[in-house]
Amino acid sequence: MYNNGMQLPKLYEIVSEKGCLLGIESTLEEAANFLLHHRFDCIVVEENDRYFSVSVFDLLDLIVRHGDCALPLSRFSLVEVPVLYTHYSVLDAMHYINSGHELIALKDKEDNYYGVVTHDEVLASIDPKTLLGIYRIGNFIRIKKRDRWVSKDAIAEDIFKDMIAYRHDTVIVVEDHKPIGIVTIRDVLRHYLSAKPLRTKIETMMSAPVVTLPQDLTLKEVLAFMDEKRFRRLVTVNDQGKIVGTVTYKELTSISYIRWSQLIDVYHHELQESNRQLKQEKSNYEYIASIDPLTGIYNRNRFYTLFENHQKRKEHLSLMIMDLDHFKKINDTYGHNSGDLVLKAVAKTLLATLRSDDVVCRWGGEEFVVLLGSVTCDHAPLVAEKIREAIRGIEIEGLPGVTTSIGVTKVYKEERLEETVARADKALYKAKENGRDRVEYACSLEEKRV
Repeated sequence: MYNNGMQLPKLYEIVSEKGCLLGIESTLEEAANFLLHHRFDCIVVEENDRYFSVSVFDLLDLIVRHGDCALPLSRFSLVEVPVLYTHYSVLDAMHYINSGHELIALKDKEDNYYGVVTHDEVLASIDPKTLLGIYRIGNFIRIKKRDRWVSKDAIAEDIFKDMIAYRHDTVIVVEDHKPIGIVTIRDVLRHYLSAKPLRTKIETMMSAPVVTLPQDLTLKEVLAFMDEKRFRRLVTVNDQGKIVGTVTYKELTSISYIRWSQLIDVYHHELQESNRQLKQEKSNYEYIASIDPLTGIYNRNRFYTLFENHQKRKEHLSLMIMDLDHFKKINDTYGHNSGDLVLKAVAKTLLATLRSDDVVCRWGGEEFVVLLGSVTCDHAPLVAEKIREAIRGIEIEGLPGVTTSIGVTKVYKEERLEETVARADKALYKAKENGRDRVEYACSLEEKRV
């Protein structure tokens, strides 16, 4: 779903037809009468929680080809309709509208059918009409494919068949290039249902007079007029009253959407870039808050969170706390810059010696804490010995060798980090008392009883 911060209508706000739904066993005649009752040119058919669309052209084609209006819709292959939820915004519907779908079925949060929204309703709800004050309707009509114009003496049946075959939704009846009547595809459907004779002149079936608008009106003015009159199409004329062409509400709103979407694209790009920068800044702040700036490994604050996460996921965990031997002497003798070099070298050695599953942290000063993932209490002292040997191997020009004392303990479920560290600390002090540069293990009271 889109979430661009703009106040866009939700789909439930623009639903005009909540009951526009037929069962799959409805007949062609029922579907045709149902469609004529509604303003749009498609209806929705339900079958086992799936939804299909039937357009006026589809119905006419089936009625003319099969000649039996009593046939059920289940006999035919229908086009499936996309489904969205009512709390989605109109932008979520645009993908389907742009893909050619006339209808979108809606469900509520409980997965119950709610209603439908149409192509026109989605585009009209975006309301970009303020952008269209400079566009004249005549400019649009000139680049539009020519409409079907016929004389009043044309035979209705021939015109109707052409409209069905070529999917013309409107035919304008003209005399001396002036519109005198109009026939829509819905009129054709009504005549087929009524079973009236079709071998008659088209003038007997046309709607007259024709409402026209001058071609020099702006698209904004035309849309306002169509909204007020609830018209779905209009005929435009020039200064002499001669026909220029027809325009539908859908076509006008599509133009509106194109202009509007251009602005949205720019806005969306800017918003994406802003979000990217914010995420980068957030990531930077999180990194700063989690990492020891000198050594580049985790700090104590971050270690608390990682300890709790591992404690929940791992069956076996061990913890070791290590302290560099005689580190104060290095600082006092060679300076704090040299001490910093030692700390960096120790951190680098720890990362190189341990696995990616282990967590290394600078606890403070010259103390480091390591959480050994999936390491039992029997194996943990061996890992600690490996680390002790690796640190003994550190060589820094101009500085003496480095050694460390290490205290190791098991991590228990539901145990707080402070308890684990306190136990490992006792083992560390024991290593210091026993001569330094060694590993000691501290067990819990439960282990001692065993």
